[in-house]
Amino acid sequence: MCIHCFTRARRCIRACTRTKKAKAVEYMVVDALVEADAAWNSKISDSIWDVKEFIKMDDTLLKQIENSNEAALGKARDIVRRIRRRELYRFVNEYTVPEERVADFKPVLASDITACQGTNNIPGGLKPDDIIVQNLKIDYGKKHRNPVDSVRFFHYWDDEKSISIPKEQVSSLLPHTFVQRTVRVYSRSRDDNYVDAVAQAFTNFQRHNLGQEQQITPSKRQRTADWS
Repeated sequence: MCIHCFTRARRCIRACTRTKKAKAVEYMVVDALVEADAAWNSKISDSIWDVKEFIKMDDTLLKQIENSNEAALGKARDIVRRIRRRELYRFVNEYTVPEERVADFKPVLASDITACQGTNNIPGGLKPDDIIVQNLKIDYGKKHRNPVDSVRFFHYWDDEKSISIPKEQVSSLLPHTFVQRTVRVYSRSRDDNYVDAVAQAFTNFQRHNLGQEQQITPSKRQRTADWS
């Protein structure tokens, strides 16, 4: 029963963390704040050293950026307005890291993807700043270990001696892997040429590093289904 509780919790976490549109908005908010911080001479990042300033760093920052006429906030303002118009960063594709590669997994960088781009219709080719790579890790809180191995049980409510229960005695349907890694790629530009170029580079990266396309959904189908 205990492992089933962990499994349900993991499914809930997966459902939340795998929401592609929410993650795209998160990345856009971060980019807008980074641009605004540069325009405001590090006002946002320096606020951590002053409590009175730090408590002002709330959701109203986005409204301040959006309604400002400061020329220096142009990039940040454009990003916030894109969020309002739902012109989000485009999710391109994702793949699950093979089980045998999880233990030695190294986070994938945007530069790793652009290095595999080949020929495309992008003037000068893709740059790392054109891409966002999300290295997603989900486990049960004990890394690669079974969390129930750390749980002790009692046969009856008045027992004074606890025991451990091997999973083999519980069910043959229980998972044998307790960590999952997913690599997900976004394009900052919604232009189809950029999305196509990122998709091809991501496919090439998988072939080069994994020996095959690990993604489940073909790139073309994935982009056709992206309505936002």
